[in-house]
Amino acid sequence: MEKIKALKEDFELESGLPDDFDAQISSASFGFKPEYQDGKVPLLLLDLEGKEIEPTTVAFSIGADWKITEGGHKVEHPKGKKRFVATSMIGRLIDRVVNQMGVPMWERGFPTEADIWPGLSFHWKREDIDFGKGILAEKGGKTTHLMPTDFLANYAGGETPATIAPEMEGKLAALAKAGPDYNSFIKAAVKVPGVGDNTKLLNSILDESAKGFYNTRKG
Repeated sequence: MEKIKALKEDFELESGLPDDFDAQISSASFGFKPEYQDGKVPLLLLDLEGKEIEPTTVAFSIGADWKITEGGHKVEHPKGKKRFVATSMIGRLIDRVVNQMGVPMWERGFPTEADIWPGLSFHWKREDIDFGKGILAEKGGKTTHLMPTDFLANYAGGETPATIAPEMEGKLAALAKAGPDYNSFIKAAVKVPGVGDNTKLLNSILDESAKGFYNTRKG
């Protein structure tokens, strides 16, 4: 048998840090990390769980002036500000999820509330972040950070049920009962006219839990 030859890429290295995986945000809070600004500057801490990784926490900077309240559930600004700076990591996270992915986060609460994040699932990848001059000067103003790249599903319960026209309800329920499995149902359901225009309905369809559309209609 001919021996397989090694290639240059076989000698490439990796960081050893979690990268390129699907995970759900299991919990979220505002808190501190000793390794970030000596533990004096608050962060948004998202706890991730997924089949491909060990449970891990990813931190997003929010700015030095924000104050943590209600045991980490919320932050307030001493000057009454309600918006985060766009170039902060939480600003980049919000822009990615709300503006680029189109996730209606306002239906869950305010950006200053950590409780809007648990239950959301994304695909996560490490990306190069360029802060420009004046930040992380020792690293040339650049770093890498885990960022969501694709919105997968909304698993959070307790939301207002989606409003569905009876005719659409009937079509989707029939697909749930007729489909051999959840994945087959999704492929068929998203093609039904009007589904993509109803965010709550779409989230319910993408919800694979016992509370999702599929499992409550399949019979």
